[in-house]
Amino acid sequence: LGLAFAFFVAFIDDRVKSSYDIEGVVGLPLIGIIPQIKRMDQPEKAQVVVNNADRQVSEAFLTLHSSMRLKDESKNAKCILVTSTIPGEGKSFTTTNLALTFAAHGERVVVVDCDLRKPNIHKSFRVENLKGVIDVCAGTSTLDDAIMRGLHPNFDILPAGGRAKNPTQILNSKGFELMISDLRKRYDRVFIDPPPLAAVSDALIILPLVDGSIFTIFFNKVRRKAAQF
Repeated sequence: LGLAFAFFVAFIDDRVKSSYDIEGVVGLPLIGIIPQIKRMDQPEKAQVVVNNADRQVSEAFLTLHSSMRLKDESKNAKCILVTSTIPGEGKSFTTTNLALTFAAHGERVVVVDCDLRKPNIHKSFRVENLKGVIDVCAGTSTLDDAIMRGLHPNFDILPAGGRAKNPTQILNSKGFELMISDLRKRYDRVFIDPPPLAAVSDALIILPLVDGSIFTIFFNKVRRKAAQF
C-alpha cells in the first residue's frame, strides 16, 4: 500500500522537477541550471557573480554565458527578454547576474526593468526609482537622464521609473519601441525584465521587439501545464 501510494503521489504531482520535464514536456531546450541560493539578501543575490558570495552559482552563470556564446540562436542576440511562468522563479535574479557576467567579459550591457506594475531591479542595486522607462516613453525624460551608470564596469540599468497606471499602453507605445531601438545602438546586450507570463501579458507585448527570450523555471514550483503556456 505504501508503494502504491508513493506512485500515486508521483503521478498526480505534475510540477516541473527535472531537465527531462523541461525538454520533453515543456518543449524548450535547456541552456543551463542555476543552483538555488538560500539565506541571502536580495541585493547580494542579484550581484552574486561579482561579490563571489556563492562560487557554485557564479560558475553556473559562467557556464550559461558560454552556452549562449556558442549557440547560433543566442550568440548574436542583442536584445534578450528574461521571463518566467509565475513570480518567485528567479527571473530577476537570472537577469541581473547573467547581464553582469556578460559585462565582466567586456560587453556593454544594460538591464531594463519593464515590470511597470511591481518594479524590482532598482531594489537589487539599492538605487532610486524616480526616473526610468515610464518617463522615457512619455517623453518627459531622456535615456541619458534615466539610465543609471557606474554600478559596475560596462554595466548600466534603466529602472521602471515608478509604477504605471497603464503599463500595457506604455509597452505598446511608439515611445517604447523607439527606446528599445536606441538602446540597441548604445549597448552590446540589452536585457529586459518583464512580469511573469501567467500573471499578465506584458512579456508577450515585448517579444516582437527582442531577438530572443530566456524562460526561467524553478524546479518543484511551477506545474507543467502552466509552464507550457
